[in-house]
Amino acid sequence: LNKENLASRAYIAFKSEGTVATFSREYDGHVFRDKAGNESQAVVEFAPYQKIPSEKKKADVRIGTIEQDEAYISFVESLNAAAESATAKPPSMEALCK
Repeated sequence: LNKENLASRAYIAFKSEGTVATFSREYDGHVFRDKAGNESQAVVEFAPYQKIPSEKKKADVRIGTIEQDEAYISFVESLNAAAESATAKPPSMEALCK
């Protein structure tokens, strides 16, 4: 069930150089911990090309593919099995006493 982790990226346009320096000093090296205890460290870098990238124009190829994902299929099957066992009738007293 472990999916590949993908790095995240953020572009921030600051209005003053002082704010940039403060942000870089305070945020670079910050450690994030998830629920499982995994740690990731933030890295602040200055972009050599100072324009903010435009929105993606290409559609995400993963849209509409969840029905083929093995982890999703397994999850749905486990839900269906739990629902079936919860709605099954318990055996009658007559059947148990025979």
